Amino acid sequence: MVALILALAGVARWAEIAADIDAALRALANAKIHSNATHSSISTVS
Repeated sequence: MVALILALAGVARWAEIAADIDAALRALANAKIHSNATHSSISTVS
């Protein structure tokens, strides 16, 4: 029972970390897209 609770807590923590990373990557991608748009007409977004 304790192992199950710890496993669930671990999964929840990893999901939280993944969400944080996803948000950071999206913000970085948005900033990169905007800077590319202002500095050059060629888009390098794949």
